[in-house]
Amino acid sequence: MEGNRCKMYLLKKEREGEDSYRQAAEKEGFDVHFVTLLEFHYVNQSDLAQRLLDTDAYSGLIITSQRAVTAMEKVWDVDKMTKWRDKKIYSFGRETVKSLAILLDVSQEKQHIIGRECINAGDLAGHISTTHTSHHLPLLFLCGNKRREELPRHLHHKNVHFSELIVYQTESSAEASKDMDEIFRGQDGRWIVFFSPSGVDIACLGPTTGEALESHRERLGISCTIVVSSKPNAPSLMEEITSHQKVFVKGP
Repeated sequence: MEGNRCKMYLLKKEREGEDSYRQAAEKEGFDVHFVTLLEFHYVNQSDLAQRLLDTDAYSGLIITSQRAVTAMEKVWDVDKMTKWRDKKIYSFGRETVKSLAILLDVSQEKQHIIGRECINAGDLAGHISTTHTSHHLPLLFLCGNKRREELPRHLHHKNVHFSELIVYQTESSAEASKDMDEIFRGQDGRWIVFFSPSGVDIACLGPTTGEALESHRERLGISCTIVVSSKPNAPSLMEEITSHQKVFVKGP
């Protein structure tokens, strides 16, 4: 019975077609609900298009989010931007790397997209500083207005030149507060999965989000368990959650 299944709230917009997080959660028997807390608005599209056309001005590309790939898709010219395939492309996260590989029409293998095994932007920054050898041209870093400081700070410290362009803005959904009130109002067991730093078990995707959650939990005095996915993908997240339940959650 669905009413007896453990609820899982995924705080993200469901992907069109097949959402890997829904599939992984339902496979484990969870009653899955999507809650959109954030809205994204794409900006600087003319500037982005011009920079992507000016391939020779950059030594490579840094992409740290799916939204940055979506921004590229909106201005992508398959006939005029193909030279990016020959540049160094740095990215991480299964879905982001997959979308980027499709857009560029390249393999997801290591020689085409570097850093795909990294778990967050800080980890990717370290990877870039140890593998990037071109000091004549900057890397093009496409990001959002809420991006964290770890990557640019590390690259500055290591004298890795890059040019940053904000291509999307993140804002709270108009219904965010109401939706969260409804989620936390219930007393039954459930999982709430956070995908961004912006008696309940809370699972979060990646250590950056985990650190943000921990600080808010302490500030608000929330009693809960925080489980952090070891890798930014659906199988790793479900493995962490189910492992926690097997150890700590008693059956009916």
